[in-house]
Amino acid sequence: MPYGFYLSAEGAHAQTKRLETIANNLANVDTVGFKRELAVFQARYAEAIDQGLSSPGLGSIDDLGGGVMVRQTKTDFSPGQLERTGVPAGSLAYNMAWQDWLNLKNLVLVSRAIVAAAQTRTDSCGAHYREDFPGEGDLAASSFTVARERAGKIEIDLEPVAFTRVRPGQSLLEERSAAE
Repeated sequence: MPYGFYLSAEGAHAQTKRLETIANNLANVDTVGFKRELAVFQARYAEAIDQGLSSPGLGSIDDLGGGVMVRQTKTDFSPGQLERTGVPAGSLAYNMAWQDWLNLKNLVLVSRAIVAAAQTRTDSCGAHYREDFPGEGDLAASSFTVARERAGKIEIDLEPVAFTRVRPGQSLLEERSAAE
């Protein structure tokens, strides 16, 4: 495979690993004793250095590097809980720190809902691709994904799509051209 394709594929793989780590963190954030994982990236040497044709640090074009890779994932053992705001008591109406904390709390909740909905999918469609479910699924059996929070947990329900104007396989364009 040409080296440029390899660099692109390795970069995509590194970003995929990073997103998997973030998704795992979001899925487990409410677990007792949760500690987040961090993806650690490392610069790759250029192809010539990897093959022993050049040495790093010579100031040649080979020192530019060969992309990135995930070196490891490591656990962040720093203390702290999401619910502590550190905002003193008093009026919170124009307190930016408190409002930022509320925004962060809601962003985490929405992210958890997105991950739960994605894990519920049993098909792939466009950017919503799953390796374990590569098929597109039956369009006539389409459903809406409804996420609700109950007792601190995200619940996912699937509700069927009611095709009231155009059914799968039909087109309004045909009716329009016949009427003209």
